[in-house]
Amino acid sequence: MSIRVGYLGLCVNLAGNLTCTSYSAIGELSNSTGLNLIPITSKDNGKQLNLILLAATFNRICHPRILMAAVIMTLLILAIMLYGALYIVPGKLIARKIVCFLSIVNVLVWGLGSMLQHEAVNTAFKIIGPSSMGLIQVVVGKRAEAMTWTAFTFILILSIGSIFQVYKDLKVDETQIDMKV
Repeated sequence: MSIRVGYLGLCVNLAGNLTCTSYSAIGELSNSTGLNLIPITSKDNGKQLNLILLAATFNRICHPRILMAAVIMTLLILAIMLYGALYIVPGKLIARKIVCFLSIVNVLVWGLGSMLQHEAVNTAFKIIGPSSMGLIQVVVGKRAEAMTWTAFTFILILSIGSIFQVYKDLKVDETQIDMKV
């Protein structure tokens, strides 16, 4: 059996049968994926380690809504940047200031989501395998982490660029005021 955990759900591969579900419908899978750690006797139905519920704790730690909010904020920033890029539109300076503020907030939100994801994955890797006495093997997916931190780097670069753009606009306004006097 293998379980792949993602932001929006998980996939269970049981004897070549792949089943994917969202976290809200996880109850359908949780009945058939227990692992007996104590031998079952006729008097006791045995304790089970439920792998599905263990994998679902990722959703409670990572909070995928944080990264979804950052994606929506990124799309809003893109729309405002496109508005500010038009040749003759009023409020370009205000649009740039809004982009600067939203991009700083977006860096903080995406960074928080990335750190939570990174810590949840590393914690699962370091704790679950040894605590299950080697019965469960945790493998860290490198692609998701690389994509998360690459997106964070691009958002950070855009945020720094928007800060410099607003700074340049304010500096130009100061020189125009000095020339008028």
